Amino acid sequence: MVYSTTSTPTGIITFNNRVLVISQVRDDKSLYRVMSDGVFKDYVQRRDGEFYRVDGSSISGAKYEAICPALK
Repeated sequence: MVYSTTSTPTGIITFNNRVLVISQVRDDKSLYRVMSDGVFKDYVQRRDGEFYRVDGSSISGAKYEAICPALK
């Protein structure tokens, strides 16, 4: 994962020829915003040291599996 120099932690990974940008939400440090090719997908949340998709998330299981190890 490549990290940027923005004010909040941001990571960039590639998944199935797509660029995923994961950035921590400034007002809630437990939330991470997921963008796929510049389009907002949803949030991943850290609870008790584990990552979870937010209820009703549009993030596929395969993307989620690629995102979680990159966040650790």
